[in-house]
Amino acid sequence: MRVAWLGEPASLDATTVGGKTANLGRLATSFRVPPGFCLDVSTFDQLRHAMDGDPESRARLRELVAASYADLARRVGQREPRVAVRSSAIGEDSGDSSFAGQHETILDVGGVDAIVDALLECWRSVSSDRAAAYRKQRGIAGAPRIAVLVQLMVPADASAIAFSAEPVSGARDVVVVNAARGLGDAIASGTITPDSYTVRKRDLAITSRSCANGAAVPDADIAAIARLAIQLETVMGGPVDIECALRDGELHLLQCRPITTLAEEFPVTWDDPEDAQLTWEREDAHFDRVFAPLSAEFITNGPDYGIRKRLGAIGFPLLVRHRAFNGRFYASEKPLVAEDRMPEELTRASTLRRAFARTLRRQWDDELLPELHEHYAWMRGLAVAD
Repeated sequence: MRVAWLGEPASLDATTVGGKTANLGRLATSFRVPPGFCLDVSTFDQLRHAMDGDPESRARLRELVAASYADLARRVGQREPRVAVRSSAIGEDSGDSSFAGQHETILDVGGVDAIVDALLECWRSVSSDRAAAYRKQRGIAGAPRIAVLVQLMVPADASAIAFSAEPVSGARDVVVVNAARGLGDAIASGTITPDSYTVRKRDLAITSRSCANGAAVPDADIAAIARLAIQLETVMGGPVDIECALRDGELHLLQCRPITTLAEEFPVTWDDPEDAQLTWEREDAHFDRVFAPLSAEFITNGPDYGIRKRLGAIGFPLLVRHRAFNGRFYASEKPLVAEDRMPEELTRASTLRRAFARTLRRQWDDELLPELHEHYAWMRGLAVAD
């Protein structure tokens, strides 16, 4: 059985301490990572019967934890430091599988016996139904093995989870930051709606924000979190998902792992190969965020359809279309008349559009709104089965 301290050579072997500890062990010498020790997989292999109440195994485990916890107390100058007890299973936080949310993390633990209980809870989580289902889905065979990281607790003023690439669209030119007051477990578990920021990499400018939590983190700290994510992406050799905590103005790195669900940089599948010959410009004026598939489908079959129908009714000489690629909307214009006729046709269409605009309010009140109410009445009258 071996105890590995973060930043020391033993903490770098992912086959014995798991991916979470190995990643932090690698980064602890260059970034502000809270100190901690890891009980490697050999401890799990030899003392796993402590999970079943075997007194001898629990006594040996307690002895090992007590010695390491006392060492941690000396290192940080606290009599009984509060710690976070984190699973670090073999294969967890790897380039192929993150195991995000599958294994246990127990925060704000103090005292030897409480740490032993938390450690056993982490051990048990490696055999949980959800972890087993995740391994089956990923095609991961073999008996699961787990190490556990015991790390000094950071009593965070605010916490953040950041992605060094946009996890929905796959865009590599931005960092996405989710932040909230207090500890980060509420963000990771989805029990709260965090503030969300998109930060442009080249100048750390915040390009979009959605503050559900009352702007928990100042803009300067959001930029610092984005900068940290960019630095870690460089060190780790690819896009990363990080967790960090702010305490008294200092940023502490709690976790760093590769983003395993990221698609290729910008995959595009053309329904019509001729569309690939058009110029598609990002339509940020009206659609300035990444949309989920259902929202994108609604926009395509609603606003985009209406625009194409109206322009077609006035004989507009360009086919204007909006289409979502990887969650963001782009617009294209395809000429419908010869180039030499385009100026004349654009002038004619503009005249018709102005005439239409002058009667639009009356048409809305007299025709379109009553029709809309009829549709609503029809939908309310549907007998939808429970």
